[in-house]
Amino acid sequence: MMKYYLGNTKAHISYQMKDLKSQPRIISDTNIWYGIADGSIPEKSIENLNLVLISNSLREFSISPNIKANPKLLQRACLMALTKSKRIIYDSSLDIIIKTFDKKYVSNIDFMLKTHDEIRRFTRVEPNEIYNIPDELMSPVLKEREDVQKICNQINNAILPNIRSKIKKGGSKKEHRDKSGVSGILSLINMYVQQYTSNSISLPDPYDFKEIEVFIRTWEVFFKELELSKMKIKVNDWFDLFNIVFVNNDSLYWTRDEKWKKFIAKAGYEDKLFDI
Repeated sequence: MMKYYLGNTKAHISYQMKDLKSQPRIISDTNIWYGIADGSIPEKSIENLNLVLISNSLREFSISPNIKANPKLLQRACLMALTKSKRIIYDSSLDIIIKTFDKKYVSNIDFMLKTHDEIRRFTRVEPNEIYNIPDELMSPVLKEREDVQKICNQINNAILPNIRSKIKKGGSKKEHRDKSGVSGILSLINMYVQQYTSNSISLPDPYDFKEIEVFIRTWEVFFKELELSKMKIKVNDWFDLFNIVFVNNDSLYWTRDEKWKKFIAKAGYEDKLFDI
């Protein structure tokens, strides 16, 4: 039975561990919290689930267009995320990746703790009260999206055209699909890690990615689809993809996004998908 306290963030959740240790952690996509909020996922159906709220969802909430378009739904989604989750992971997806090879690395979660507190405050706002997200919280997240947009532009405008041109000139689509794309993926991750840490940290070479294998293999399938079609990667795709970093041997992933369920299953990890 969980007890939720709206007090100090660092001691925001206290719950009895009865039955939770035997249950897999369920990494929950942001659309799950919206589903609980709008009633399409009944609250009763999640009572005994070990749901995990990740930092990516906190970020999404903080810059959601629903703050103007549908503040009531956003407010309830935030409330469901804070009160129905059994655990919150404040580490970013890149923090998780870095910790797979640097066990002494310490994440700076101060920003996410402030974001959590602001979201908690938002859940208490009265219906007619005007609410503005502090710029100090919005600006870094918007900056991150701008950085990701640059990465997506580079992939769409340079990397993908180059790969498609090579496929067209020689070799079959089947040969390309069967070819490993892991080295290219690790290069992109390394670039992102370096950018995130101001070039102070890089992926080791070689890098054992077994702790984030679901993520790497799903990325590989996703990129094959990009390379062999006219698809373009979007900013939201990037963030959806990096949700999967949080999925490991001890957890499952719950999303309502059929596209990502398909990619995860195609990568060979259908057993990692959760649904009710």
